Amino acid sequence: MVSLTVFYVVQAMPMHFFYVALPAILREAGVPLTSIGLVSLVYLPWALKVVWAPLVDRWRLGGRVPYRNWVVLMQALAAAGFLASASLTVATDVSWVLGAAVVIAFACATQDVAVDGWAASTLRGTGMTWGNVAQGAGGALGGLMGGGLLLAFYGPFGWSGLCLILAGVMALSGLTALGMRANTAGPATTPAPRGALRRFLSHRRTWILIAVILVVRAPQSLMMPLLQPLLVDLGYTLEALALFNGVWVMVAGIVGALLAGVVITRWRERAALTGSVLGLVLVFGGLAAGTLQPWPEMALGAVGLFWAVGSLALVTLYRMFMAAAREGRWGTDFTFFVCVDTVVTLVGGGIGGAVAQAVGYGALSAGVAVAYVLLLPVAAVLAGVLNGATRAAVPDASLAVSRES
Repeated sequence: MVSLTVFYVVQAMPMHFFYVALPAILREAGVPLTSIGLVSLVYLPWALKVVWAPLVDRWRLGGRVPYRNWVVLMQALAAAGFLASASLTVATDVSWVLGAAVVIAFACATQDVAVDGWAASTLRGTGMTWGNVAQGAGGALGGLMGGGLLLAFYGPFGWSGLCLILAGVMALSGLTALGMRANTAGPATTPAPRGALRRFLSHRRTWILIAVILVVRAPQSLMMPLLQPLLVDLGYTLEALALFNGVWVMVAGIVGALLAGVVITRWRERAALTGSVLGLVLVFGGLAAGTLQPWPEMALGAVGLFWAVGSLALVTLYRMFMAAAREGRWGTDFTFFVCVDTVVTLVGGGIGGAVAQAVGYGALSAGVAVAYVLLLPVAAVLAGVLNGATRAAVPDASLAVSRES
């Protein structure tokens, strides 16, 4: 279980570093918002990992311990990517920095496939529950380290120093692969029947859930990679943001996830989803007020609220993903919806940077708030349609915390 926790910490660190710390570092260096918006490309491998996941399952490198060599190889690739990044100048080599980040993200996404496959084939009974706990705790700790602690280290160590630290972490964590044990009782993997994907895509519920993803995630994706640059432009230092990202973001994410569990248990997904959209109206309305005035404290509070509301929304979506997955195809179908969500975030982030450069943070935030007001009844209707097919069980809140990166 220790090895599993370490794997999830190591996977989460680079993603939080790139998506939380890197935009703030780039903005302080004077990089334009159009370029910062391209940070969303880091999520591209996570959006596409469903394409090569079957290859990882089929070629389980590792001999008696399936997937182990995949983990070692991907951590080595990530370490090499950070070593190469250490030689770059973050203010002038933005394209190369983003290119290296995508390679590192590919390594982390592929490792995620291997680690999930190893855990699913090895853990049984209560061990699976503790595996989810390790997943959530590892993701939260990785977020604290990647988005908060490393940002605090930027001042004394600089860009090259941070990259060397991350390269060392990636290399040393490869030793934990030695703790991976073989599966002795897991079921054999069987190939999916012919036409399984076609039947899945022809199901009405699949497309309704894709519509839910668009309603909840598309508007906020326009602003997500810009939240840290916005706070930098309002005068917050990287040291202050490091403390904010390291403490509040983690606490807010956990609180939002636990709140989702309570709401879904008592009032089901429709209440949780509409509550999430209503919360996002408040978030982006507050951001608009905080940036148009300007009112830095209001903007900071809105960003803090975003992480709690965003976690509430993500847990609710993951609950719906699980309910829509077919018997015997839970992992594949769940991954499909996660990849759709990641693509929406990726595309929205790229568009948002260009729009913010043209109209400003305040106007874009106000537009997102208005969009959520208009989409609130749509979200309620879509959630109501899906409610009838929802299972009674509520997924672990830790799952959403680990995926929030």
